[in-house]
This record gives sequence, structure tokens and C-alpha cells, in this order.
Amino acid sequence: MSRAPIYEPAALSQPDRSVLTVEIQRVLAVLSEVEACYESNRECLKGWSGPDAIRARFVEQLDAYHAEARGPLVQRLADLHQQITMASIIQSLGGSRH
Repeated sequence: MSRAPIYEPAALSQPDRSVLTVEIQRVLAVLSEVEACYESNRECLKGWSGPDAIRARFVEQLDAYHAEARGPLVQRLADLHQQITMASIIQSLGGSRH
């Protein structure tokens, strides 16, 4: 019969902060590219001389694509933030034990 593992703060695997920091920087860079591309395309559409109805449809499509591209990146940043926060909490709890 196997025993349940005993909770030991030192045994917890904490995310490596440098790896998380690099990943945050990578996701922010991709998000920055998405935003720059979106703004550039919006500016092009503002200056477009075609019919307003077609421009409005293009803007809707661009906005939908932007939301689709941006959503997973924002979620990834939220997940990384949560991992860093939990690692800090675990570290502070482990460090406060005597």
C-alpha cells in the first residue's frame, strides 16, 4: 500500500522565474507585433477611398481578427502572471517557516 506524499515546502517544484520572465517577454513581443499590425491596417483603412459599406465590413473583419489573435496572448500573460504570483507566495510561505 503506497502512502500519500507528505507536504514539504522544499519539495514543491517552483517555476523558474527566469524562464517565466523570458516567456513573458516573448509573449509581449508577439502581442506588440499584433497591435502594431492592427493599428497599421486600421490607418490604411481610414485612408481608403472605396465605398463606406465595404470599408465598414473590412473594419469588422479586422477587428474580429485582432480579437482572435490577441485573446490567447492576453490569456497566456494572465497565466504567466498567476504562475509567478503563486511561486512568490509559495516561496514566502516556505521562507517564513522556522
